[in-house]
Order: sequence, then structure tokens, then C-alpha cells
Amino acid sequence: MNALLYSDPSKNALRSSVFEHFKGVVSFEQVALKYVHRGQETYRVNHKKHVVEAGQLILGNHSRQSEVQIQTLTEGLCIDIAPDFVHQVAENVGHTAAVAEFLTSSRFPLLTLSKQSSAAAREMAMLAEEGIPQNTPAREVPNFLVSLTEAMLDDAALIFSQIEGLPFRRSETRSEVFVQLKKVKDFIDHHYLEALQLDDLTPIACISKFALVRQFRLSFGIAPYKYIQQKRLEFALQLLQRGHSVQDIAFMSRFADSAAFSKAFRRHFGLSPTQHLK
Repeated sequence: MNALLYSDPSKNALRSSVFEHFKGVVSFEQVALKYVHRGQETYRVNHKKHVVEAGQLILGNHSRQSEVQIQTLTEGLCIDIAPDFVHQVAENVGHTAAVAEFLTSSRFPLLTLSKQSSAAAREMAMLAEEGIPQNTPAREVPNFLVSLTEAMLDDAALIFSQIEGLPFRRSETRSEVFVQLKKVKDFIDHHYLEALQLDDLTPIACISKFALVRQFRLSFGIAPYKYIQQKRLEFALQLLQRGHSVQDIAFMSRFADSAAFSKAFRRHFGLSPTQHLK
């Protein structure tokens, strides 16, 4: 079931959806964000699979067509934003025309983004949880549409810089490689407390260990191993703030011992775990 929640003459539109089972072909209209609030959706584009879990969205534009499959009760939101509106907001908030052009062109890859790393996903999560404000005057653009477009442009600006950092001449190649690198990054985000090695990551990226380390660093500014350690230290900081002991934190965040954890913590945060609590 789809329900239209908002539309305007510029063809900006917001829909809610609830499906228990669905299988079909869906075309991305305008610039489209498809957010999963509960459940799971699976997209297949050019023989590549994109699984969108609760708290994630898939972002694409009118150049994409996808097979979609839903096999469990799934609630979500889909918003279409007109390219002209994207360019207008970009100009108003100071984003370059290059970012808006990138987001609205076929060069933009189909990407899955999560609330942890995406401003647009966080905006969509708030819409799903709180609903649309009903006090927008007639003929005025609602605030949620502007805020969401700004957030999407912020995401696009970061993605644009990450893709442009890759050392390939063809823009299509840069985008294709970036999609695989992002899958590696997403895998780390979900599995950083496991005993990850480069051998676990190279099949996801479909490139050699050397190329993975080099290209991951060029896109994200950090090597895969360092990124895994960074995620563990961020997790350790949360445990520290909850009152866990240094010894327990070292074990739970997969450091060899308390000394190794404290050394890594000080190097990353500039203070020892004990000093950080004072």
C-alpha cells in the first residue's frame, strides 16, 4: 500500500508505504530517497544487489531502474525531489553547482546510506517517526523538503569528494570502484568487533589487498585497519562513559590487553581512559 503524503507542481512528492510482500520493477523518479523505517527491502540494479535494512535508505536518481523485493512486513518513506529544486537549494545554501549536477546526473551511483553516516537518512528517520508538520501555509515550500534536500546535498558533497579522490580517468570507473569500497566500509561498520582481516574484505571490494588499502585511504582518508580500530575506540568510549572498567573494555572492544587499549585510546583521543573521565 502506498499513500501520497505530499506533492507540489514541481513534482516533489512524499509517499509512505507498507508492504508485507512485493516484487516488481521500480523506476527512480527525479532524485529519489527510499527509506526503510521497519523491515527490509532488496534492490537489484545491473545485476548488483542492494539490501536496505531498517534505518537505511537507498539514494538514486532518474537514471536508475531497479527490481525490488520485499519478503517481510516493511514500512518506509519514498521522496522524489525535482532536479531544479535540488539546484535551487544548492545555490541558496552555498553548495557548488558541481555537487548539484553530480547528484542529479547519471554519474551519481546508487548508494545505500545509514543514519550513522548520512544526514539525509537521519532526516528521513525523523519524518518517519514524527510525521509531516501540518502547519505549512499554502504555496510555501514545507521546511521538511528544504531540510531534507540540504541534508542530501551534504551527503552528495562528501560522496563527490570521496569519488573524485580515486585515481581513475573515467568517472564511471571511479563511481564503480567507490561503490565497492563503500560496501567494504559498511561491512566494517557492522562487523568491527569481529576478528577482521584484509582477507575478509578483499572479496567484497573485488580487488587486491594492496589496491584495497590504497583506494580505501584515497576515498575515506584512512586505511581499512585504522578504520576498524577507530570504530572499536569509538565503541570503547561509549563503554567507558557507561562505567565499564578499562580491563573489561579492552576485552569487549577486541584489544590484546589493557595496556594496548590504553595506548591506542591515548593516541586517538589525546588522553588516557582515566584522564578522559575526569
